Amino acid sequence: MHNILSNQNKSENILRLAAQRQIYKEAKQFFIFQLAITVPLTIIFSFLKMVPKDTLGFDIVSIAAFFGAMISIADILISYLLISEFKSKAAKIQEEFDCNVYEMEWDKISVGKKPSPGEINKFGNKYKPIPGSKLEDWYPNEIAAFSKEKAIYTCQKTNIHYDRTLRDKFVRSSILVSAGLLAIIFIGAIVSNPSLDNFISQIFFPFLPILIITLKIFFDHRKSIRATNDLHGTITGLNEGGSNLTMTQLRCVQTNIFNNRKDSPLVPDFFYNKKRNKLEIDMHINARA
Repeated sequence: MHNILSNQNKSENILRLAAQRQIYKEAKQFFIFQLAITVPLTIIFSFLKMVPKDTLGFDIVSIAAFFGAMISIADILISYLLISEFKSKAAKIQEEFDCNVYEMEWDKISVGKKPSPGEINKFGNKYKPIPGSKLEDWYPNEIAAFSKEKAIYTCQKTNIHYDRTLRDKFVRSSILVSAGLLAIIFIGAIVSNPSLDNFISQIFFPFLPILIITLKIFFDHRKSIRATNDLHGTITGLNEGGSNLTMTQLRCVQTNIFNNRKDSPLVPDFFYNKKRNKLEIDMHINARA
C-alpha cells in the first residue's frame, strides 16, 4: 500500500502546489505581455499600410521594421534573464511536492538544494484560487489499489502524457493563429497596391515579430515534446514484461521529469484552462491503462 492519495492533500503539499502555480503565473505574465504587444500592433500596422504615406506623414514600413527588431531583442532578454529563473524555482517546488507525496528521496546532485520554506510561503500565500482548477486530488484515485512502485510509475506516466499532449495542442494552435495573422497582413499588402519590392517588405517586416515568436514556440515546444516522448518510452519500457519496478529506477525517471519541467517553455494559463477538462479526462483513462 501507499500514502500518495492522502499525502497529496496535506496542507504543506497544497501550499507547494499553490506556490509553483503562482510562480508559473508570474513567469507567464511576461510571455503574455510579449503577445499583447506583438499581435495587436502587427494587425494595426497591417491596416495602416493601406493608408497612403502622404496622408500618414511618416513611413509605416520603417516603423514596422524597427518594431520587429525591438521585439526580437526583448524576447531574448525576457526569456533568458527573467522567465528561466522563474521556471527553475517552480520546477524545484513541484519536485519537492512529488518527492513528499511519493515519499521519495531528494536528488541532491541533480536537483540541488530544496526550495526554502520562506519562498514557498511567499508565493503560496499570494496564489488566488482559480474557479474550476482545484489543487486537491492532484493525482488520479485509480492508483488507490496499486503497490507504491506501481502507483508512482502511474503518476509519472500520466504527468508525462499530460505535459506532451498540452504542448502539442498549443503548438498546433499557435501555428494556426500565426497563419491567420499572415493572411491579414497579406490582404493588407494587396489592398495598398504596392510595387513588388514594397509588397515583400510590407509583408515581411510587420510579420517578423509574430514569425519569431511562432518559430520560438514551435522549436522550443517540439524539443520539449521530443524529450517527453523519449522519457515516456523509457518509463514504459521499465514495466514491460511484468518486470518489478524499483525506487531507484523511479528516482531516475523523476530526475528527468524535473529537468524537463525546468527547461521546458511555458504554456499560457488561458490556453491551459481551456484544455484542462479534456486533459484531466485523458489522465484518468491513462491511469487505468
